[in-house]
Amino acid sequence: MELPDFEKSLKKLEKVKLVFFSTWCLDCKEKLEKIKEFKSNKDNVILINTFTTKSNPDDVLKAFDLSDFTCVIDSSHKIRKRFSVDKVPKILDYSSTID
Repeated sequence: MELPDFEKSLKKLEKVKLVFFSTWCLDCKEKLEKIKEFKSNKDNVILINTFTTKSNPDDVLKAFDLSDFTCVIDSSHKIRKRFSVDKVPKILDYSSTID
C-alpha cells in the first residue's frame, strides 16, 4: 500500500492504534501478545511491519492469533518515516479530524 492510500484509509477511521513492529524483534513479539486488548476495547488496530525487506509477517501473526488484524508491509519505509518511527516496537494513537 502506498503512503497516500494508507493515509486516505486512516482518515476513514476515527481512532486508530498504529503498531509498528518487525518480525525479528523480540520486544515486538512481547507487545504483539497485548495487541488483542486494543481490539477488545473496540480500537481500530493497524499492524505495520517495518525495518525489514524480505520477511513475511504471516507466521508471526498466526503465532499470536492476530491474523484477523490489518497488516501493512512497509518495505519502502515511507509509512515509518511519515510517522517518525525510528525504532520498534512503537504504538501510536492516530485520530483523524473531520473537517
